[in-house]
Amino acid sequence: MAAQDAHVADRALETFQGLEAAFVRCLEQAKAQGDLAAHADPRKLGAMLLAVMRGLEAVGKAGMAEASLRGMVETAFEGLPVAPKRRR
Repeated sequence: MAAQDAHVADRALETFQGLEAAFVRCLEQAKAQGDLAAHADPRKLGAMLLAVMRGLEAVGKAGMAEASLRGMVETAFEGLPVAPKRRR
């Protein structure tokens, strides 16, 4: 629908940008608190998390098994550059 309606496309983009900004804020806070590695880029990671979230929505709607979806989420979070002192 967004491809045919400029207003819908604008709203979708605003929504995605808002979600990404929320991820970035959380990641910046995690970095400030020492939970995220010093070299981590919250903006790039925020964009990656948005992509993972949207991908999960797509494959979930397509009928992917819940166990597979959980595995994808776990893998995404395992890939975050956690500060060495915080890794468990």
